[in-house]
Amino acid sequence: MITKLSTFQIVDNTGGLTAQCIGALKSKKFNLKIGNQIIVSIKTVKSKKKIKPHEVKSAIIVSTKKWINRNVEGIQLKFDLNAIVLLNKGDNPLGTRISIIVPKELRRYNHLKIIALSLGLI
Repeated sequence: MITKLSTFQIVDNTGGLTAQCIGALKSKKFNLKIGNQIIVSIKTVKSKKKIKPHEVKSAIIVSTKKWINRNVEGIQLKFDLNAIVLLNKGDNPLGTRISIIVPKELRRYNHLKIIALSLGLI
C-alpha cells in the first residue's frame, strides 16, 4: 500500500536513486496503485545531471510491492520494489531510458511514452 512518506526507487536515467512521496495528484484518497501520478521529494542522487537532492518533482508509479489482480486473466503480479518514473512539466518522462519491465496496466492510463522507453511489458 502506497501512502504519504513511502519511499520509491527512481528507475529512469535522470541520476536519482530514491524519492519520498509527499502528495497525490488526481486522487482523493491515498489508495495509490500503478499508473497514479504523485508528487515526490528527491532524497538521494547518483549524479547531479538533471535533478538535485531535495527537489520536488511529479512522478508516475510503475511498480509496487502490493499484488496486482488481473481479473480477466486470473493472474496476480507482484514486484520486488516500489518504483517511479519522473515527469517534466508537460507530463512526459524526464529520462530517456527506463531500466525495468513495466506492467501493461500503464496502457489503460495512456502512459504510452513510458511503455516505449521501458525494456518491455508484463
